[in-house]
Amino acid sequence: MTSSSLRLARFYFSRTWDGKYTIVTLLMDVVDRLQRTGAKPLRFGVPNQNARHNSLVRHTIHPFDDLNIFYNPDSLAKVASIVRQAKPSIVLTHAAIDYMEDHMETCRLAVSATFAKGVRNFACTPERPSFEGDVAIYHAQPHGNRTPLNEIVRPGITIPIDTVMQRKIAMLECHQSQQLWLQTTQGMNSYLQTMLELGEEVTQLSAIKKTESRYAEGWHKHLHLGFGSRDFDPLAQFLKNE
Repeated sequence: MTSSSLRLARFYFSRTWDGKYTIVTLLMDVVDRLQRTGAKPLRFGVPNQNARHNSLVRHTIHPFDDLNIFYNPDSLAKVASIVRQAKPSIVLTHAAIDYMEDHMETCRLAVSATFAKGVRNFACTPERPSFEGDVAIYHAQPHGNRTPLNEIVRPGITIPIDTVMQRKIAMLECHQSQQLWLQTTQGMNSYLQTMLELGEEVTQLSAIKKTESRYAEGWHKHLHLGFGSRDFDPLAQFLKNE
């Protein structure tokens, strides 16, 4: 997800679409989970220390308790306020079906909060005015490129990421607490190596030839109904113009 954000941001702000689209990433991330006794919050966003590796993407952290991201009125009101503040054209979020509930609940909140962008009588927290305009939602590949029932998921849209892979690695290297947590709870000795392997697998699952790109990220466009016009598909246009 990070690599696609980097490529899209660089494309939007330095090429023909200058300033035309606003990209918002609504995802669950873990910050410093095991640095002290007790769980630290889960967050919408990416750790701030990564920002120095990614000057094109702004990061805002909104804390939720670990394993307590739920689709409920309070959470939806908070996420809807984030969406209304950003007024995005593109929303990148988790897969609708993923290996853990926090990912799926975050996805549900992101989708409903985006749907509520133009619902004037929906109260968000803090209060912000509704807005109109097309928004395209894209769901990332599930973690492991598989459903919880171990079914392989082939990407609907594939973005080659070789050109930004080194920056992605540098960003993830800052996230040392995530490595410690994954190693402790899931036996994942190197989350960086896992990231590389999954990126290679996305290429294998797609129509991209390995000679064209070794690594890729996969996406799935959400149904347009309630969010924008049928033909509003910025990722498809991005790939077309590559």
